[in-house]
Amino acid sequence: MKRLFRGCVAFILVLFSLNLTTSLATAQAEAVGACVLTIDGHEIYRASSCSIRSENSPQASKGLYGTISVAGPTALEVTFSRLLSSSLEMWAWQEAVRTNKPELYRKSVALVIYTPPSSGGEQPIARWHLENAWPSSIKVNAAGLLLAETIALTAESIQRVAP
Repeated sequence: MKRLFRGCVAFILVLFSLNLTTSLATAQAEAVGACVLTIDGHEIYRASSCSIRSENSPQASKGLYGTISVAGPTALEVTFSRLLSSSLEMWAWQEAVRTNKPELYRKSVALVIYTPPSSGGEQPIARWHLENAWPSSIKVNAAGLLLAETIALTAESIQRVAP
């Protein structure tokens, strides 16, 4: 009976692994044109690349039968990179968060990743909703003749929604 159970579990894990690999391969086949951040339908930032980090920190919790590990505070961060532009919107927002009451400047924003522009225009590939987000850091790097900026947004929650 145990062998049959182990065999079924192994088979399910192999199927799950194949399905996950196929899904990732399909998702990676899409070329990314732009990562766009919007607030109330108004585009405030457009970048050539972005990354989303969402992880749970394990915490020990003492229970009736001993100590167990449970999910703790979640780290939610979206990072954008692009060539430095003349736009000051993100800089002003980050400055307001840094110098005033940060809770007043947390905003609900949408992140949409688009395909490269073509004859049909940009098409959305993926979309996330960030709740109570704020710019937590802005970095400018000089590389030769180019200036690049990297902006990190921290959010209280990130939810993947339909494109």
